[in-house]
Amino acid sequence: MRCEQYAALLEAALENAPDGVLVVDQDWRMIYFNRRFLEMWEIPTWVQAVRDDRRSIQTVLDKLEDPQGFMEKVEFLMEHPDLCSKDELRLKDGRVFDRYTSPLHDKEGGYIGRIWFFRDITDRVEAQRQRLRLEAEIRRLEKLESLRTFAASVTHHVNNLLFGILGNIELAQRALDHRVEETATFLNTAKEITARAAQFVDRMLFFMGNRAITAIKIELEPFISKLAHKVAQTLPPGVRMEVLPGEPATVQGDPSLLSAAVEAVCHNAIEAVGDGGEVRISWRPSRPPTILYRAKAVAEGRGHLQEGRFVCIEVADNGCGMEKEVRERAFDPFFSTKEFGRGLGLAQVLGIVHAHGGEMDLVSEPGKGTTVSIFLPVSRRTPS
Repeated sequence: MRCEQYAALLEAALENAPDGVLVVDQDWRMIYFNRRFLEMWEIPTWVQAVRDDRRSIQTVLDKLEDPQGFMEKVEFLMEHPDLCSKDELRLKDGRVFDRYTSPLHDKEGGYIGRIWFFRDITDRVEAQRQRLRLEAEIRRLEKLESLRTFAASVTHHVNNLLFGILGNIELAQRALDHRVEETATFLNTAKEITARAAQFVDRMLFFMGNRAITAIKIELEPFISKLAHKVAQTLPPGVRMEVLPGEPATVQGDPSLLSAAVEAVCHNAIEAVGDGGEVRISWRPSRPPTILYRAKAVAEGRGHLQEGRFVCIEVADNGCGMEKEVRERAFDPFFSTKEFGRGLGLAQVLGIVHAHGGEMDLVSEPGKGTTVSIFLPVSRRTPS
């Protein structure tokens, strides 16, 4: 086949290509463009006829959202002729072009020009935007549903507490003139319920991240031993608890809050294992992972984590494990698989851990048990 035939065949292929094609020589003069290139950039016929490079480039620039960035890329490639480049161009009319360019060399390897390919990806970009909008709407609806559940449960809690307070005050008023001792009982009951309401609000503040803690040094070994002994008093028949030894470690925190958090995790594990099950508590040096398995996607909002070393308190069970849907909602406020579950549960525990500058993770599979990890910053020992 002669050179003329090769050239004709190549030109026919380029003319029927789905991409716009432009070829420039080493002096950046336009030496070839196909029909699709002209259609995409809507270059006037008179510009095509005179092949005026300056007017052609101005026609292109007038259509771009960022003409300066376009020219900066062109000038950069003029200074670096051996580089390939791929980027996206956004037009004022809403279209998006994918732009790819590669240098052209002769048989001896000398630079002789550059070829550009332009592809209209507007539909693909719009489809991606629609998908992102849909995902954002789904996340918004999920948060709204969680908020509705949250608000309903808060209303339920507060109404019950207020009803108890008001009921006992009313009974005390009725008995005030005749039964002083009974009146005192009613008022004491109202006081206890008020304290429970205050405690509930306090826990809510932890969950919302608006509650500061008073931290002291906590030696983990005696702390966990005492906690495990307390939990063991409530073990149902056939359930075994084991504390695995760990190296000495100290954390800063509120002992009562951390104890309540770890106890809640232990009680969840005990309920999950059933008869013949086992719950293990351990601790070890470990920084929280970059990706938390408890999250639906890459962990977000982990900026609260402090710098330095961490210790991980781990509660593992050999129970039934969790399905994916349950695992992803385990830290939602007021979510429970129990028929009468009403507490903040792991959401409350997470709030307490975050208040201590820590993080939580949960790994669980159906039939393979559950492991809950609590990561807390390690206290630096002061020199003696």
